[in-house]
Amino acid sequence: VKMPRKSFANRSTKLPPYVIVKGDCWYVRRGFATGERDKNGNLKYVRVPTDTYTGTPVIVAGETTDGSGAAVDTGDVGRFPDLYIGTGDETFVSYYDATRNDLRLANISTTTDELLDDGLRDFAGESQSSRVGLDSSLLFLGTQLSVVYQDATEHTIVEKIRGDSGWSAPATVIGGNRGASYGGAYGFYLGQAIPTSGRALLSYRFNAQENPVVRTLAIVRR
Repeated sequence: VKMPRKSFANRSTKLPPYVIVKGDCWYVRRGFATGERDKNGNLKYVRVPTDTYTGTPVIVAGETTDGSGAAVDTGDVGRFPDLYIGTGDETFVSYYDATRNDLRLANISTTTDELLDDGLRDFAGESQSSRVGLDSSLLFLGTQLSVVYQDATEHTIVEKIRGDSGWSAPATVIGGNRGASYGGAYGFYLGQAIPTSGRALLSYRFNAQENPVVRTLAIVRR
């Protein structure tokens, strides 16, 4: 269950916890909007058995230890995360790394962490950097893992899929702020699901260039 977020109009508001219920446990993590985080800027995860309703938060990213066991800060991470539990209870968290402005994926089951998108783009032969991962959503498509996420610079929804040969290149799903056909900014409050009619992406769309300003829910079929 993805609990409702607060209004887009105030992205400095702390977001409520997200809860996934599976078996006899609740899996909980808390996301923070821009400007808010835990005091050390870490991404944390807690597994709460339903018979005790208590659990110990575990740092997923943002802090490690040196040889003496002392804490070492590795950046302000964990904003706008999404939690997904696959088959065999394999648990993934996608999140925005605010220190490096990129999208990362943590596998809690294997305690590994990988870069999904560094935001580097090539436009007309020039290298440019986008802020990617300010929201993301994970979903298994059979044996493949899909992550859709926002490119906040280009106002687009981007998708990568992990198959047998690794991750695909970033592919734009919808949106874009170049040219006269601008249709608004996509990728806020992303979600994806597979109803009976096929996979669907849900996104808040915002277009301040229209009069009146457009604020709508966009549903993108895949």
